[in-house]
Amino acid sequence: MPTYLDVAAVRIQPYIARTPALRLRRGASWLLSTATAAGDLERLLTGQGLTATRNRDAGDADGVVPLVVGQGTERRVAERVMLRLREQLPAVELQAVWATAGSYLEAYPALAAQRTRPLVAVPAPVDFPLGTTCEWCRVDLRTAGGTMCADCSARDRAAGRRASATGPAAEGEDASATERAVLDGVNTALSTGLTPVRHLTDLARLGAAGGNRNHVATVALDGNGMGAFFAALAGSGDADLKRRISPAISAATRAALVTATAGIVRPGDRRLPVIAHVVGGDDVVVSLVADRAWNFVAAFQRAFTAELARVTLPGGIRDRAPSMSAGVVFAHHKFPYARAVLLADDMLRKAKRDTRGAEPAVCWLDVTEDGETAPPWRRAFTSGELADHAKAIESIAALGNTGRQVLQRLLATGTREEATAAVLGWARRGGHAELRRLTGHLDIDELRGLAAYTRWWRP
Repeated sequence: MPTYLDVAAVRIQPYIARTPALRLRRGASWLLSTATAAGDLERLLTGQGLTATRNRDAGDADGVVPLVVGQGTERRVAERVMLRLREQLPAVELQAVWATAGSYLEAYPALAAQRTRPLVAVPAPVDFPLGTTCEWCRVDLRTAGGTMCADCSARDRAAGRRASATGPAAEGEDASATERAVLDGVNTALSTGLTPVRHLTDLARLGAAGGNRNHVATVALDGNGMGAFFAALAGSGDADLKRRISPAISAATRAALVTATAGIVRPGDRRLPVIAHVVGGDDVVVSLVADRAWNFVAAFQRAFTAELARVTLPGGIRDRAPSMSAGVVFAHHKFPYARAVLLADDMLRKAKRDTRGAEPAVCWLDVTEDGETAPPWRRAFTSGELADHAKAIESIAALGNTGRQVLQRLLATGTREEATAAVLGWARRGGHAELRRLTGHLDIDELRGLAAYTRWWRP
């Protein structure tokens, strides 16, 4: 039986976010997607008397090297691959797991279990630096004669320029490998000539005229029910399906990303409104224009479901097909990216927890209004609930920013009964008939959630 070996970068988002410069983050994304391509590694291993082939049943994921290796060589192959990745990604954490099984799908549970005790490779710690730290990440020591550490230098080269004594040049219009694939896909689909944004400031400025054009959204998406789905597949007798499903999920994720991005491009756009940081299997992290985030999330969830619907699945397994949930953080474009990613992941986990991962859902945090902790009444909305509340969202949006702020203030008045009375009185005086109806039918916390959701909603 074959032995399946996965060598992967871990804690990818903190790694990408260790520098505040968008250019260097793009360089890190490029390195993660290109350094882990299996082709060069296969040739390297062959030259050292080790046999390994790319595991094509695993799909494509940034930062993961999936291989099929000979039994008894797993550790040696893993160590050699890690050494090569360390040369290209000096500061990333790596881990390796392996399992022998009849198929990759059958090996999946054992691989998942081994991730609690993997073979690991961590970068050298800087316990007592006798040199000067890198000006860009403020973590590792500068290389001799420069202002950058080895990792930031690698990022800079990957972003398209050689490192220099003064650090990276001004951020150009380069894009990471994943971002470039999205850009090419959108330009092909729309017959446009969009280019990547140069700074997060440029991304924020793509917001609607007359709106808040200094905020961006950080979105983390991840599949629901993947474990149960793969367990059901492992028990089926369809060997061909087992081989096809991981690549199909990976392809569905990437196709959904292109579709959702194309769906939020507006007439007059010259820049791509999305920066794709990482796409791995069913895992996606992007930055995008704040007031297009809700349309992006909804389009992504629909597209992912539609793409998977094209895969032929047995009836019992079809019912367990995964969907996508999302965590969204709205913040000023100067808000630390590393913090935004962590908060988005928190919101993603809350979305799954609130709905038990049973259907597509989204939860969010608006740092400007909420701070860095979601209010206790905040809960996730499923895509079905948002569809049911479409008219309510439009009605709240029709109040305008000032009216919405008044509504939110009244909803926070005293007890639930007092808040209801305050909103009904204001709606009656202002002639807001639909709002009166909503207040009579919806729970106060649900209405508060819809009012907060509407702040960044656009038709």
